[in-house]
Amino acid sequence: MDLNGVTTRNSEPDVLAEAWAMTDVLHLNQEEAGLLLDWEATGLGAFDEVLSLPSLRAVGDALLQNGLGVVALTLGEQGAYVKVTNDEKRLQASATLAWQAAKWVGQEAFLPPFPVQAGAEVNTNGAGDAFIAGLLAAMLCKTESLSLKQATCFALLTARERVDSLRRASTPKASYNELLAEAMKFR
Repeated sequence: MDLNGVTTRNSEPDVLAEAWAMTDVLHLNQEEAGLLLDWEATGLGAFDEVLSLPSLRAVGDALLQNGLGVVALTLGEQGAYVKVTNDEKRLQASATLAWQAAKWVGQEAFLPPFPVQAGAEVNTNGAGDAFIAGLLAAMLCKTESLSLKQATCFALLTARERVDSLRRASTPKASYNELLAEAMKFR
């Protein structure tokens, strides 16, 4: 589930409550998480602050307690944070999560974005969509056993392909296998 466009008008917990336990992967950005969880009221900080691992962990835990399998929080220039539930049975019950994510029980990854090429223009439109597409592709990968860090790296590499104007304009484009090989270098 992607919470693209959540606002204060539709962010009431009961609007989404019935869907949480059926949601394998929730993707949202920092602002959407702030609106959904009312970060300022809970003391987790304003949207424009540099986030710490403890505050991201608190956000992940707050969302996972609703029955989600994985929370993927994209943070723009600060990268991404991915947290997986501690509930092994929840992961095994999902066809999407059972292959890769079942090995990631209770794990988290907080990684910076990959840099764009020198001289590239940055266009972040669609970066979150590219990130979550990459994360899902990594979760569904049947050829390699990936760590959560490697899957998050793959997702960040996928987002970079969208953000970096020089990469978007290049031919040929980076292939799935090339991005996967690059992500596999991270342990």
